[in-house]
Amino acid sequence: MQETISNLKTRIINLNNPFLISILKHSPKYLSASAVGVVASLFMTKYYTAVFNPAAFGVLSLYLMLFQYMQNFIAFSVDASSQRVYFDYEGDEKAEFIGTVVIFMTGSALFWSIIALFAKNIVVSQFGGSDLMYISTIALTIVAMYVTFLSRIGYNEHLSSLVFRQGLIQTIFNHLSAFILIAQFGLGILGRQMGQVIAFFLNAIFYRKTLKKMGYLEFAPVFRVDILRRLFKFAIPAFSTTIIVATLSYLDRIFLNYYHGAAEVGIYSLSFTIGQGISFIADAVSMALFPSLMGELKRDYHANLKKLKQFDLLFCGGLLVIGIIMFLSRDVIIHTLSNKSYQGSADVLPFVVFTFVLG
Repeated sequence: MQETISNLKTRIINLNNPFLISILKHSPKYLSASAVGVVASLFMTKYYTAVFNPAAFGVLSLYLMLFQYMQNFIAFSVDASSQRVYFDYEGDEKAEFIGTVVIFMTGSALFWSIIALFAKNIVVSQFGGSDLMYISTIALTIVAMYVTFLSRIGYNEHLSSLVFRQGLIQTIFNHLSAFILIAQFGLGILGRQMGQVIAFFLNAIFYRKTLKKMGYLEFAPVFRVDILRRLFKFAIPAFSTTIIVATLSYLDRIFLNYYHGAAEVGIYSLSFTIGQGISFIADAVSMALFPSLMGELKRDYHANLKKLKQFDLLFCGGLLVIGIIMFLSRDVIIHTLSNKSYQGSADVLPFVVFTFVLG
């Protein structure tokens, strides 16, 4: 076995593929953090499906869907597109770039918070839950926006150990807080949502403190219009595409809730949660690849483009194999992670899994 691993490492090195080397160097830490989060989430899903019936789990899923959907709006994709523009500025300009992004995100968060307050009664009447559930979801969206921006600085600087540590912090506080709020305080699905708010808030504090200490978060209280224009060059296409895709993606649960009730949403959402594990693998590889991509294509575009295509084939083939394994073991997976009242999720899981593979 040891000899086989050694031969595999030698073959990879001989490929002289900078993208593959970057993935092998940093992706395991990114993937480990995601894997820990996924495993913990799946393990806790057994608990959540035990304490929440499908209808309550469906209401929770609708608010989680609202959180994921609002993430696309909250900063007009500037928090995500900043990862690309990050490489365009150095020194004092980097501090002004960070200042511009933070000021814009804060203003955007205030704008959407006001809009959200006017929509509160409509959403709560359609989804169920409570006003507190809705408000905690909006708070979660705002805090997650800052975490997204700070984590992308970590990815850009290849701080894979920091990203791994922060992933652990968020996973631990996410489920521990939720468990305490549900089991000890009897808050139900509100406790689950508030647990996420606590986890993201602590993650943002620790991220900010560490990045500032390492010198990667120099903030200049400056708002530069030229930097914002540069950001919008990438943010507007991403925002437009994401809104269209997200709207179509999340309509399924809206229609399920309207025509069949929250219980069917809960059954569908369980399969969606499990299938989403594939996207965590893709994200881990993508984040490890991106900084190398920017540098290597700039150094030798045509030669390294061929190596990027070579890596792409290996990666897509790996995702397909994972999808087939999950398809063959769908009944066992659902039985392990939930109970009989959620068994219908096994019929939905194959479609969800291969949707993520193709995505």
